[in-house]
Amino acid sequence: MMDVAQSAADCKFCTENGTGRYTCPRCNARYCSVECYKSTAHLTCSELFYRDCFMEGLHTMQTDPGERMKLVEMLRRLEMESALDEDGADDLAARFADVHLDTCSSELIWQRLTESERAEFEKFVKSDQIHDLVKLWEPWWCVSVEPLVEEIGNESATTDAIPPVLAGVPHIEQLAKCGTSDLISFSIVNVLYSYAYTTRLYNGEHLTMASDSATVMLDVSESFGQGLFSDVALAVGSCLSQLDCSVAQAHFVSREYSVSVVDDVCKIVAGAARKPMPFPLAALSDCHRVFRAARKEISRQMSDTSDRRADEDRKRYYGVVKKLEYLISWTSSYGHRLLDLLPALELESCELTTQLAVYRSEQKRVEEIIEQQKSKIKQNPLIEEIASSCN
Repeated sequence: MMDVAQSAADCKFCTENGTGRYTCPRCNARYCSVECYKSTAHLTCSELFYRDCFMEGLHTMQTDPGERMKLVEMLRRLEMESALDEDGADDLAARFADVHLDTCSSELIWQRLTESERAEFEKFVKSDQIHDLVKLWEPWWCVSVEPLVEEIGNESATTDAIPPVLAGVPHIEQLAKCGTSDLISFSIVNVLYSYAYTTRLYNGEHLTMASDSATVMLDVSESFGQGLFSDVALAVGSCLSQLDCSVAQAHFVSREYSVSVVDDVCKIVAGAARKPMPFPLAALSDCHRVFRAARKEISRQMSDTSDRRADEDRKRYYGVVKKLEYLISWTSSYGHRLLDLLPALELESCELTTQLAVYRSEQKRVEEIIEQQKSKIKQNPLIEEIASSCN
């Protein structure tokens, strides 16, 4: 029967009074549960205890020598893997000793990784486990819907999520003294697609990764260059074509992703009548901030080294900034005209979604036919051995 004093002793590892009912056979420490016995403070003693128990069982078990050798080989393999993991951690630390993860580029980090580490990372990104580490960003044009009932103290929560409109932009009459083109609204749709695509691509960190974001926007939107469009379908189709078979193909995620962004453009354009901050104005202003930040990053790099390509990019970004100021000025005065494009945009979104669904259905059917043909070939071999008959 357990001694009264012993049952009333305190647990050495969780300090709960009156719970230390058990005693460690190695160090005589009082503990209350298996969790406390395996705690960090008691780890060395508990590991030695389990090892001794295992070794004792290994010596006394009545099995054939082959089974015993398999068990020993398993232990050796586990020990080697543990040693390799430790060496790998030391090697990784050595490779990144001179790298500042907060300021360096993603390309530099990627270069320092081994082939196996890159493959493991890509496999992890494609799995569902990534959602446990990174919270998926919800675009402001999706959450910024005025609720019918608002909790006191949260009145400005949705307004704060919308990017602020750029101030100090001259009136459109000052910038376009000879009048404006009727095609500007389609150019804005083209730019809005590149903005929505990029912000989702970088999970809302487009300002933090300004240089990379600016590159994606320039590759996706032809309006930042010499591109002109006469209708909504051409403005949207241009972005999809850029992602399918042009320089922007490097930023391609999936056809589903590209088509879903058209719905984002619909939501941004639908907010053109919103007061006090119309969505298109907010989006274009956010684009402006991305290119200004990217231009500043290049200017800082040029102060350290003279790079001709960086100087060309800086001048190009300056031109984009000025073009965005023109589009912002036009939208400030005539942004309500974008609402006239909404029916065509929604129709385009529906058509693209339907086409994609039909394509995926046909693709699945073709894959099933191919699998059926493969199974038939397996069942009917091309070469069959003929049994020889003896007379």
